[in-house]
Amino acid sequence: MKEVRLTKKHLKIKNISFGTAALGNNMFPNKQATEVINKAFEMGINYFDTAPLYGFGLGEHRLGSNLQLRDRVSYTLSTKVGRLLSPVKPEDIDRETLKGGLHFNPYYDYSYDGTMRGIEQSMHRLGITKIDILHIHDVDYFTHKEKNLVEKYFKEAINGTYKALEELRRTNFISAIGVGVNEHEMAERFLNEADIDCVMLAGRYTLLEQKSLTTFLPLCEKKKVDVILAAPFNSGILAGKDSNLNWNYARASEEIINKVNDIKKVCSNYNVPLGAAAIQFPLAHSVIKTVVTGAISVKELVENINYLDLKIPNELWQELKKLNLIAEEVPVP
Repeated sequence: MKEVRLTKKHLKIKNISFGTAALGNNMFPNKQATEVINKAFEMGINYFDTAPLYGFGLGEHRLGSNLQLRDRVSYTLSTKVGRLLSPVKPEDIDRETLKGGLHFNPYYDYSYDGTMRGIEQSMHRLGITKIDILHIHDVDYFTHKEKNLVEKYFKEAINGTYKALEELRRTNFISAIGVGVNEHEMAERFLNEADIDCVMLAGRYTLLEQKSLTTFLPLCEKKKVDVILAAPFNSGILAGKDSNLNWNYARASEEIINKVNDIKKVCSNYNVPLGAAAIQFPLAHSVIKTVVTGAISVKELVENINYLDLKIPNELWQELKKLNLIAEEVPVP
């Protein structure tokens, strides 16, 4: 684990961070969530990311109840804007693939007023009045599916959410403005339209896919925008667990499963766990400052952190390139 400086504000964080999507699952108890957060602090993690979407408020509640007890300068905190939560009957909530959570229904609002209201809601759930980074969340095709909706929300976010966040940054209420999306193409649009400090990119630069290397990462380099790489396991399949074959939040296709098996075979030849290669790979690129992993147990958390210290021979990366399993031009650890 190494210390890095994130964004133009030079926030000091570690190169592995903690994401709280899994903490929004109330199928496991609060005690378990607390144990994992405590262990993360104990092992040196000091950047925590959450969002109203995670457990429809539960992720922020669980993280905040722990962070409230700690010195505010000991950690960096980010959450996201673009969704507000409204109380509804449990049976009226469409949770899609999200298990558990509180009895609130999320709805999109990228307006100026909606953004300010959303930040206030998040602070109430967290019980914390200082948020370092606010990410504009899920303005992408993966989330909204239809072109007209993506265009509608993108325009609203630029004219509403961004203006609100820029005002808060200018007055030092927040340290940085981020964008949290599932597609590098949408991240590029934000970088070309607004003064963004960092991008939280879910997947899109992993052992399985490196298309963002062509235009997005060079643009970040040019504009001095740091990248926070979330979902380095592509939502599960690169963790190396045979029981988890999820890719991009759904069951992976046979093509993806076969490619992962080929990568896993190369890793096995060098006695390297697939998860270790998956976590270390993105960090070889100069603009990617940290990888965000989630964990629902102390065991998972410790395993992810230990993967950073595992020595991976250069021959492994060269063999992956030779077999066209990763792009020839990608930087490797």
